[in-house]
Amino acid sequence: MRITITAFDPFGGFNSNSSYKALTKLSNKDITKIVLPVSYPDAYCVLKESITECDFIILLGMAAKRTKVSIEERAKNILEFKIPDNHGQIIKNQIIDENEPEFLYSRVEIDKIIKYLNKDDELVYKSSDAGTYICNYLYFKVLQVFNTPSIFIHLPNYETDEEFDKLDILLNKLINYIMVCYLIQMIQYQRIQHIN
Repeated sequence: MRITITAFDPFGGFNSNSSYKALTKLSNKDITKIVLPVSYPDAYCVLKESITECDFIILLGMAAKRTKVSIEERAKNILEFKIPDNHGQIIKNQIIDENEPEFLYSRVEIDKIIKYLNKDDELVYKSSDAGTYICNYLYFKVLQVFNTPSIFIHLPNYETDEEFDKLDILLNKLINYIMVCYLIQMIQYQRIQHIN
């Protein structure tokens, strides 16, 4: 199975980005890593140019005010920057695509993922607010353009090794879960094909 995981450069005056640190720490050989700029429209353009065929996309970003890991169920069709992107742009009240609805939703069964990840502790929750900055823009474009199961995960502003060690365990647990689900789907598909 081919899984692509993305992260972002630092932004908004932060010296680091939790998503970048989390991505670089991951040692799973079955994933493709892509680091994206925090700028419009470059974040999506770089992803589109860099991504190869894959079966699942995990987008990582940092939400500094949050205290827990959150998985976004939807992206909003709006750009409303409270701070400049890394190109100095401030975009206000701009629709991403006038031909699309207000929200685009992930096709992934997020509730099942969260239940699995929270089996031992309440580490993750489902969010319906991906913001209106670059994270939301990227998620919207991926849900709009790619016919690939995709989720966006917002991380707190982690700083300590202990926090990143726990996050690494959580992300590897997520990757393993996705791979097992994919394998089960493939087995079921092969059985159906064999019957037919």
